[in-house]
Amino acid sequence: MTQNEIEITQKRYLPGMYLLLKEQDAFGEEHLNEDNVARVAFVDDAGNIRTRTENGKHLCLSVTQDFFRPLTQKEGYEFNCMKLREEFVRSVNENVIRNINWRDLSHEYKNRDLTYATEILQQMHQEYVKTYGISYAVRDMGFVTFPAVIQGQDGAIYPGLVDLDLQSSGEHYGSNLITPFGVVNHNDSMTERDQGIMKTVVPYKYWYTVFFDGDIHVDNDHVPFEVEQMLETATETPEETIEIGGIT
Repeated sequence: MTQNEIEITQKRYLPGMYLLLKEQDAFGEEHLNEDNVARVAFVDDAGNIRTRTENGKHLCLSVTQDFFRPLTQKEGYEFNCMKLREEFVRSVNENVIRNINWRDLSHEYKNRDLTYATEILQQMHQEYVKTYGISYAVRDMGFVTFPAVIQGQDGAIYPGLVDLDLQSSGEHYGSNLITPFGVVNHNDSMTERDQGIMKTVVPYKYWYTVFFDGDIHVDNDHVPFEVEQMLETATETPEETIEIGGIT
């Protein structure tokens, strides 16, 4: 590359820019995922684009030999939403699920006490707000995971997570219920244990803590009293502490 071409490349591919890798055997088809989206670190003195994929691979791309393109604004937004969802799920696993006292939870379920279940729901909602910086969602966010209260056909109530496609008016794709037996997954890859537990739960209703106006699958006009209490407690904003100075 000439010096002029190198300078053009440096101006075009700025640090932080996302690139979609195409037509490379190592990355397969054109999809937005951790394997084929790379972030520009810098352009070196030879005009090579130094990048890193979201799964940690360091790549050196050539504008003359490799096939790639910058993400469009829409693709960049979708990819960022995908990363935020993954970060939220990771945070829930590390900061909430890992710290649950299952003995206490089981004891409260037996006594029909939802205090601890509500606390867990509140912690998951706080992780959502911490991850996204907001307590609501919009249609363009696409595939999301929300903290929710799930009520089974037997009337039992559980905190959990629901997987939804907001671009399809909240189409439901799966759930994770926090039960006395542990986390139960209701999706296409259920274990035999989960299938057995879900027989008493399905069909179920759910109401999530995140505000989203556009879900045709949730009946917000008929929320059971216990569920409403859980949602209100989980989403309440902590009062600000005001320090009042003394008179001198």
